Amino acid sequence: MLGKELAEIFLAPFSDLLGSCSELIVVPHGSAHAMPFQALWWRDKPLAETMRISYLPSAGTLQYIQRRSELPKTILTVGNPGRMSHRPPLSGKSVAANSLPAAELEAIYVASLFPRGKSLVGDEATESTVRQLLPDYPLLHFATHAVLLENAPMLSEILLADGEAMSVYELMGMNLNAELVVLSACETALGDVTGGDDLIGFTRGLLGAGARSAVVSLWPVDDVSTSLLMGEFYRCQSQGESVAKALQTAQLFLRNLKPEAMMSKMLAIKKISKTRHIGVDINVEFEIYHHPYYWAPFILVG
Repeated sequence: MLGKELAEIFLAPFSDLLGSCSELIVVPHGSAHAMPFQALWWRDKPLAETMRISYLPSAGTLQYIQRRSELPKTILTVGNPGRMSHRPPLSGKSVAANSLPAAELEAIYVASLFPRGKSLVGDEATESTVRQLLPDYPLLHFATHAVLLENAPMLSEILLADGEAMSVYELMGMNLNAELVVLSACETALGDVTGGDDLIGFTRGLLGAGARSAVVSLWPVDDVSTSLLMGEFYRCQSQGESVAKALQTAQLFLRNLKPEAMMSKMLAIKKISKTRHIGVDINVEFEIYHHPYYWAPFILVG
């Protein structure tokens, strides 16, 4: 089992320390930038069962981190922008991106958990509207497509309505002043590792724009399971859990979720959309989300 083999390499040398701690801060190097430490098999269970895990770009950033015990009560969510498309570099043709109906529900539901939450979905999620509102919200959540360009990471984009997008380069020029930015999309934790072991990609762009932390993904994610995970993640935060603890709780919630409970949860989320008079139809299959592919893609950086 690969998870056990990797745990022997990365965790076994620190077994005594891991046994006495409940939180692990990882400063990855090289290929470890893509390592889901939460899924490593440690003492007959995933490490996420016993540890809250977060990542840092470098050990030097520890001195700048001041985590809040409780996040602000206002959030901006962006979900399933209308008519998404992407134009690859040096190409004159746009490539249409598929709709993400579960992401639309996700954005509406997450915003409903906060007293002053606002969601932009479908045609509302234009670049001009998103840009205008970004500086006003300390919590930002994007449930949309992300296009990672490994050979040109600064041109990687978050897709918005009508074929518009925001690139990493553009993000780095903004003043977000955000406590937390969540990119609920595919492969948003990846990028180009430089000679100095710096990872250039969405996370670097967000931190460079002023975000104090980010939740990003290590691989392509499933639409429905991500919506369930994010719903639980923010529900835990709205009840006072720290970001690291809320992510751990949400991961274990999804890992142990049974089909009947999944359907009940999705119905509760869909009811929220009716308050916006938005009829979102999604086909939910009876999946078992025990595999790390579903519950382990997201990591906290910062």
